Amino acid sequence: MGHTLYYKYACERWGELKRFLQEISRGIGLDISEGDELVVIHSPYPTVEPLLIRKSGEEFVKTNKIEPYHSIYKLIIYSLAFFGSLEVWED
Repeated sequence: MGHTLYYKYACERWGELKRFLQEISRGIGLDISEGDELVVIHSPYPTVEPLLIRKSGEEFVKTNKIEPYHSIYKLIIYSLAFFGSLEVWED
């Protein structure tokens, strides 16, 4: 069965967060794309969904507990708390 991370987030320092996500994603070899209010981190593994990070809102990402992507996504999501408010739950 799959495994999903859910998160609700409101960013207070969007520019800083985008620079942080660019730096760490490139540093660990994950592709990243971005828009004005959205950053997408792409996993090369086909059964791990892209991680969507919006300036604010509620999202989820299915990782199927595929490592190391599950742990990387979890670390990235919990890092969001430094830049704003965050709630995380999973199943």
